[in-house]
Amino acid sequence: MRLVSRLAPPAAIATLAATALAITAASASAEINCANANAKASFQKHMNEARFFIGLADTLAFFGQRDLSEAATRDADRAMDAANVDLSAC
Repeated sequence: MRLVSRLAPPAAIATLAATALAITAASASAEINCANANAKASFQKHMNEARFFIGLADTLAFFGQRDLSEAATRDADRAMDAANVDLSAC
């Protein structure tokens, strides 16, 4: 934990953890309930983008690139917001 806290601020770690939980919960419920094929495809696309940016943010934080990590976290948040819009269309 000491290594992680030196490389990334605790708020960024908490944000990434919360986003990862939201991705897991949202994708599981959307797989079951979404009957609109276009909304489902768009939702899956945005979730894949969010997963990519979360992984990128983790990697950048590991290498001490705080500003870039925060930018990737913001991109993941935007992808999650777009996925939530798609989810509401289901």
